[in-house]
Amino acid sequence: MKKNLSILVSVFSVILLIFLFFWHEFESEYFEIVFYSVVCIEILITVLGFMLNSIFEEKENKTDSLQDFFSDTLEGEKSAVKKTEKEKNESYETVLTEIGNPLQSIQAMAGILSEPLDENSQISAARLITKNIHLIKDIIGKKTYSDDQKIPEKDILLQLVQNVPVKKNVEHGISIGIYGDVNSYNLTLRLVLQSYGFFVRILEHSQKALFAIEDGLIQMLIISPESENDESFYLCKAIRKKYAVLEFPILILVNKYNSYLMEKNFEGQINDFLVRPFDISALLGRIRILENYRNLWLEKQELLKSEKEKSTFLYFVTHNVNTPLTVLLNEIQKLQKTAKNEKNEKLLSEIQSICDCTSQINIIIQNVLNSYRISDGRYLVNPKIINLEEFLLEENKFLIQKAKRKNQTFAFECNFQNPRIFCDENSLKGIYVNLVDNAIKYTLPEGNIKVRIDASEENIFLRVIDDGVGISEEKRPVLFNRFAGIGSKHGKNEHSVGLGLYVVNEICKLNGLELEYAENSEAVSGSIFTVIFKRLG
Repeated sequence: MKKNLSILVSVFSVILLIFLFFWHEFESEYFEIVFYSVVCIEILITVLGFMLNSIFEEKENKTDSLQDFFSDTLEGEKSAVKKTEKEKNESYETVLTEIGNPLQSIQAMAGILSEPLDENSQISAARLITKNIHLIKDIIGKKTYSDDQKIPEKDILLQLVQNVPVKKNVEHGISIGIYGDVNSYNLTLRLVLQSYGFFVRILEHSQKALFAIEDGLIQMLIISPESENDESFYLCKAIRKKYAVLEFPILILVNKYNSYLMEKNFEGQINDFLVRPFDISALLGRIRILENYRNLWLEKQELLKSEKEKSTFLYFVTHNVNTPLTVLLNEIQKLQKTAKNEKNEKLLSEIQSICDCTSQINIIIQNVLNSYRISDGRYLVNPKIINLEEFLLEENKFLIQKAKRKNQTFAFECNFQNPRIFCDENSLKGIYVNLVDNAIKYTLPEGNIKVRIDASEENIFLRVIDDGVGISEEKRPVLFNRFAGIGSKHGKNEHSVGLGLYVVNEICKLNGLELEYAENSEAVSGSIFTVIFKRLG
């Protein structure tokens, strides 16, 4: 617009100058008047053009500045949004990267726990999972909370008491101690918990808390956030010296997740943590869970106490029966010799039946005694080098006669010369007698029993094979458990206490041996038990 106005003023000035030139050529008497009039008009047009140019220039400047302003603002907002999004993405990527390794570790440990493990391996895997969970919490906590974060007390109290339902039929719970100062928060917390049936005490110092626990006045401790210090840590350690983790639960309330604090309290064996602010439902949920764990622990202790009393009684009975039973066996053997000398077949048969029953009772009693010796750690082994073939030939004298009395075929086969093993002699006798006795017991009359010694480059295998009733599918997973009798389907006098295979398996472990079970695929039914020894030179 400014450019167009300048062109228009210039053209008009040229026209006036041409007009004056032609007027002068005609020598008009009015030339002076016309000249001055044209000059005035030109000055007026120039001034008017200058004013109009100023107006348009100001307007254009204003428009440009607004456009620039809005343009700059929009660009700034876009840049800020991009920056925020970038920071968020970088933050998420950082968190995902940092928690990647702990998650992989947890997944690996969970996979390990899904497999059958011994107790020590299970505890190690569970500890690694717990450690990595705390590490993930720490990573997320650092991104969520800042050290300068302050939660107003009124907001905490409001969060605690809001949406608290009115309890008409209160179910009374355990007594709880709150370790902390007598302030508005702890007083409010006490009132809220009391409304839900808990009896609550505020304990200002650790000595008072220990006295309350010792006197049985409280069964759970809640540590308030204001008491997050070394004194509370030492209090927890003092409690754990006397009380188990589930016997006396400890819950700590914290303002934010702090890795150092969590590590210290993990060492002090704190049961659980709760980060403020939280509503009452979250707190009650934690308390109820810990209360249930405590009740389960108490029930378990009662069961263990009852089991120990039963075990003590059973051990006392069997231990005191063992001596007179040994004397009885000796007297029966003397009577048996007398009957043989007199050639009284009827008396000899009756004595043999008494001897078989007494021998079976003796095996049961020895299994019971060995079972409790193993449980108490009193079963001792004294391994030495034994020729397995010679040892079994001596034991077979008694077992062959027992199989014959049931019209069973007993075969012994050694496929390896000089099969030397390293084992405790009493343990080997208990293992072999139990396995062959079970084979005789669970094999029908006219059945077959075979004992075979095989060898490989590294191992020697003792196999006890029968074509008896076998072991059902449902009982195989608990075959070597205590009191897991495999049962019998033939003969009312053939019963299993369920200790023989348990004792054999445990004795094998104590001697560094392996025990395996397999079906007898060469017969219609039956079992194969294999004891694996390390081969000596």
